[in-house]
Amino acid sequence: MLAPITVLIAAGHDRARAALEGLVESEPTLEHVASALDLASSIRALRALHPELAVIDQALLGHGGLDRLPLLAAVAPMTAFLMLGVETHPGFAARARRAGAAGYILLEEAAERLAPAAREAVLRPAWTASATRGGADPESAP
Repeated sequence: MLAPITVLIAAGHDRARAALEGLVESEPTLEHVASALDLASSIRALRALHPELAVIDQALLGHGGLDRLPLLAAVAPMTAFLMLGVETHPGFAARARRAGAAGYILLEEAAERLAPAAREAVLRPAWTASATRGGADPESAP
């Protein structure tokens, strides 16, 4: 059996962060190594811990947050970034991937999709989950 994937959770809202922590901690293939509540603490955790995966709540990055994703990727080039959010526009997942995310899933789908999305993001970085129901984002196919 492979070692669990190390995961940093970055979410600015206490409830969202606690929910994501619970999901990660309930999955034996994932290991929650830290949580961050803002961009600065995310950068510190990435530098100190080098997690395999960072689960980033889109709200943490704020308006225009996709512009901040390359900063995180530059700090931790070996970390895969999985964005979660509420944006349902069909092209958003492709925009997130172009900004450096390995995937994007809706927060409302996190309970069912986080663990498989995490494995895909780390094991096959070209993967991107659709921002809409029903499959892979056609713009992100490898």
